[in-house]
Amino acid sequence: SSGINAEYGVDLYTRKDVCVYIAEHIIETGTLIYSHDQVDLLLTMIECLVADAPDQPSNQIEDPEDFECEQALVGRLVHQMTSQVPDQQFLILNTCKKHLIAGGDK
Repeated sequence: SSGINAEYGVDLYTRKDVCVYIAEHIIETGTLIYSHDQVDLLLTMIECLVADAPDQPSNQIEDPEDFECEQALVGRLVHQMTSQVPDQQFLILNTCKKHLIAGGDK
């Protein structure tokens, strides 16, 4: 994967903070994502909010409130992914599905 990941020596919680910042900025500025390639790139970049990270501690219990906030943020972000062209919208939604279905146990 080519998201913000551990291979660069950045811990999971710092990566999550950066990903939350990116998602919040897109939502707050009203930025729309018009192509499935852009959607793929964005969801790959913020993958630690979408799916369990490989370096996520299995024995550590995640704060349910943080988890809920992150999931709500990803849900709001999906609404920024849109196209007026039905075929393009279909590709956008399929790209979202590909990433979201890869999520963890929750």
